[in-house]
Amino acid sequence: MSQKLRSSLAFLGNLFEHYDSAIFSLLIPFLSSKLFPSDSLSISLFKGFSFLPLVLLSKPLGSLFFSWLSCEKNPEFSLKLSYVGMAIVTAGIGFLPLNEKLTFLPYIIVIIRLLQGFFSSGETINGAMYVLENTSADKKGLFSALFDASSLAGFLIASTLISFYKFHNLLDPYWRTLFWVGSLSFIPAFILKKPSQPLKPISFKTTFIEIPKLAFLKVFMASGLSYAFFSLCFTFSNGALGLLTSITPVQNQHQTTLLFLIDLLLLPLFGLMSKVIDYQKLMKFSLLLALIFVPYSFFLLSSADLKGIFLIRLVWTALGALFSANLYQFYQALFPNRAQLISLSISTSSRTIFHLSLTVLVHYRSLSSI
Repeated sequence: MSQKLRSSLAFLGNLFEHYDSAIFSLLIPFLSSKLFPSDSLSISLFKGFSFLPLVLLSKPLGSLFFSWLSCEKNPEFSLKLSYVGMAIVTAGIGFLPLNEKLTFLPYIIVIIRLLQGFFSSGETINGAMYVLENTSADKKGLFSALFDASSLAGFLIASTLISFYKFHNLLDPYWRTLFWVGSLSFIPAFILKKPSQPLKPISFKTTFIEIPKLAFLKVFMASGLSYAFFSLCFTFSNGALGLLTSITPVQNQHQTTLLFLIDLLLLPLFGLMSKVIDYQKLMKFSLLLALIFVPYSFFLLSSADLKGIFLIRLVWTALGALFSANLYQFYQALFPNRAQLISLSISTSSRTIFHLSLTVLVHYRSLSSI
């Protein structure tokens, strides 16, 4: 199997993993009304959104498990298992009897969300490193960015399909098909084959002990900062932006969709820039600009019109793309062999901590308003 095909399969698997996550998250308002029909709209929504952070509990465990599996056995087997697991779990949601109003259904959703976090963390870790291990040195920046871009592509496909279903009134009768589409992640698992000269197994425990602890700290900080950029551009903007500005939910959604598309284009562009400019300089430069612009931009938001809000968010998006485009290349450079898989386990934990803190704040505000 050629290196290009291996990379393409990893891109496809990453796209489906983020499609699966996005479909569940974006359909929470619809699913909540089915799961908690006797509650008011605000209460059912709050209960529904409470399912989202459950993946944070199982992601660190899954990242460590699949890192261990890849080191002790081989990356292909680890990836195939995560792809198949994702396909089964996502397809299972499409078979849930939501219209039956069964009291135990929320508990099944809890188990499903935990399994989603477990299997998705295995795909993200192994997929990124699998791409870079099958990429020549001069293309690592581009392929690192493309892998990140495939995550956004998965989200955009999910958002587009849901919008299409809503516009044509297809959501209520055919919502299950959206989850069954996500189960197509079994395709890369079916095609993926072992290389003619597979990597020899390495000791996960020994490798973990031998890794410099400063490298762990660098990965932890870089991953947390990357997620902070994403949250600022999209998570924060979709939640708190309406409180700080006069932007309407519809205007916000239109801006967010356009910024996702721009981010999708910027990531490969900044990945290519690493051929000319050292990627670490690009990352440091984006952080320096962010330290200057981001605090000042909050003062500008309150008096900005619709175009001004978009320009501010555009700068946030560009800075985030510049920092994150070469993130996986940064991870791989810090660690030898497949030890970078362990580094991504740490990065998953840092994102978990940041995401959990953000989720707690959002839920606290939501609860206080009910």
